[in-house]
Amino acid sequence: SYHSSLFGSSSGISSFIWLFYSGSSHYMTPHLSSLQNCIPPPFPITVNTANGSGMSVLSVGSVLSSAMSVVTIPSILYVPQLSVSLLPISQLDTFGFNVIFSYSVCCVQDLVSKKQIGTGRRVRDLYMVESLHISLSTFPVTFSSF
Repeated sequence: SYHSSLFGSSSGISSFIWLFYSGSSHYMTPHLSSLQNCIPPPFPITVNTANGSGMSVLSVGSVLSSAMSVVTIPSILYVPQLSVSLLPISQLDTFGFNVIFSYSVCCVQDLVSKKQIGTGRRVRDLYMVESLHISLSTFPVTFSSF
């Protein structure tokens, strides 16, 4: 399927973009060069895919900015076998953000301030992140949920 092609093969979407994704529980990227302040995971972490295969997490870091001002978030897993970077909708929801989808766009809203902190646009059946700005203090580095 198209969604399973996100993991390890060509999806037809540039690998340097980020996708809002409901199928993952952690921020993940295949691009070590986009991460800063990397540390090795404190214990082996394997990401399981829909087809049952596993991919190893080699490092954890933060994206403080990017060339396109796409994201500002910490605690991102470096998984070199991925073909695109994934932003889990469940994590945004857990930390107090509302993700609102319509036919061709989506937005991320801070539930406390009611400010829009992110946007995305639909590309085929997926939503590509156009901007997302989240405080580093919002997402403390934790490994308890693995």
